[in-house]
Amino acid sequence: MLERTVSVAAVVLATLWTGATAVGAQSASYVGPDFVASVRRNNSGEQSVSFRIDPTGTVTASNVTMRHLMWHAFEIADFQIVDAPAWTNIERYDVTLKSDGAAPPEKIRERLKELLHGVFGLRVVAATRPAPIYALVTNLEGRPGPQLKAAQPPCDKDGSSGCGARVGTGTLEARGITLDRLAGELGGALERRVENRTGLEGRYEIRLEWAPSLDADIRPSIFTAVEEQLGLRLVPATADLPAFIVQQVNRPSD
Repeated sequence: MLERTVSVAAVVLATLWTGATAVGAQSASYVGPDFVASVRRNNSGEQSVSFRIDPTGTVTASNVTMRHLMWHAFEIADFQIVDAPAWTNIERYDVTLKSDGAAPPEKIRERLKELLHGVFGLRVVAATRPAPIYALVTNLEGRPGPQLKAAQPPCDKDGSSGCGARVGTGTLEARGITLDRLAGELGGALERRVENRTGLEGRYEIRLEWAPSLDADIRPSIFTAVEEQLGLRLVPATADLPAFIVQQVNRPSD
């Protein structure tokens, strides 16, 4: 359990809430100082999740949970979210956030924070504590695996259309992502922070398959898959990590 007395500071998120909801409270809209957004319930029952940012600064998220949005907004893994109700990791949403133009990653995160506060009423308190993590490092030979390849145009440059990551049950397929982004996706699967310590730069095309559960699944564990398919390794490490205590969060219909 998080020690709430360590480096605690309130996270203030200014918002402008339009209060627009649709029939059955299945969707909501939000207007920020430099963007507009919509949030719609996804009841498809699908398990795959996608999150994309295109060159125009538009964020498109499909079939994501509210906690998944927090992960992108605060750059944290799921295990760093404390005291959130169960529905935040169950109910799925489609989210579109449109702005006037491209923006650096920190600006995108600030917009997502505003959206979370405006639509979900999110209020959190931040804290810092040492925690176990995994470090993503190269293999002993220093050679990439067969499913880790240098990205080709147009995905070899930041923010190219059609590039990004798609995560399913025991699968990760990506075009034009950095290994920092890969570490973040692996952290979501492992429910533990993963830090990129490979020293490798650039963008990559990645195909990774593993067994989320070893029961009746012939695929390898995620640790074996990362080493055999990508030529990388996940090793235990520690780091001082931020955590966020959820004080308030509501469904959009609330």
